[in-house]
Formats: sequence, structure tokens, C-alpha cells
Amino acid sequence: MVVKFGALISGQVTVFKSFLSRKSNHFLFVSFHYSLY
Repeated sequence: MVVKFGALISGQVTVFKSFLSRKSNHFLFVSFHYSLY
């Protein structure tokens, strides 16, 4: 039970981290794109 819960938490954290990195990469790309103009 505890192991399953821990695996669920780590899975959520991994998804959250990938989501955050994707958003920050998108933000950097957009700011760089606008800095070209």
C-alpha cells in the first residue's frame, strides 16, 4: 500500500516537472521570438 502510494507520488512529480519544464521552455521561446523584432 505504501509502496503504491509512493510510486503514485513520484509519477505525479515526474509529470509535474515535465509540464513545468515544457512551460518554461515555451516561455523562453516566446520571449526570444519577441526579442527578435
